[in-house]
Amino acid sequence: MIANVTTTFLKAEKAFKQEKYSEAKKLLNKVIDHDKDFYTAYLLLYDLYNIKNSPQKNVIYKELKRLNLDLDLDHKPINIKSQKKAVNDGLDIIV
Repeated sequence: MIANVTTTFLKAEKAFKQEKYSEAKKLLNKVIDHDKDFYTAYLLLYDLYNIKNSPQKNVIYKELKRLNLDLDLDHKPINIKSQKKAVNDGLDIIV
């Protein structure tokens, strides 16, 4: 548990501005673990995952929508396509 959630968020914000993304991510996750409704922490984490082009931004977007139904964010989901094998007449086909 963290002593002061606001202080931890401010440290995360500073790390983000300094492009220390792994540190910012770690701190933001601590904030969210402590307070599941800390909206600005989710916004910053979304920005971080968006910069990194990480599929995790899809998960964070859902949390942002949970907290703000009127969210106006230009979200472009990252699709993860898994390769599935299908067998058709003895031939392996990647779908």
